[in-house]
Amino acid sequence: MARDLQRPASTVHGWKKDARIPSNEQPHVLEVGLSLGLPITTEHLVFPLGRQAPSDFDLAANPVVVSCDRKAETQRKDII
Repeated sequence: MARDLQRPASTVHGWKKDARIPSNEQPHVLEVGLSLGLPITTEHLVFPLGRQAPSDFDLAANPVVVSCDRKAETQRKDII
């Protein structure tokens, strides 16, 4: 794959080791992969380890209330 991408093998190995293909390389990797007949999609490039299911996310058991203590008169008037 590194040869077909015209990238050093160490670079492609680093992407595999980090489980991350840089975003600027993803279109080229997709194009080369498809030209080689690999069954890859953009999903494979962006999420090489797969997406987490919503139940896998860490959600706070007790949501924290956030409030703004800034007084309206101190806020900038020119910002909409």
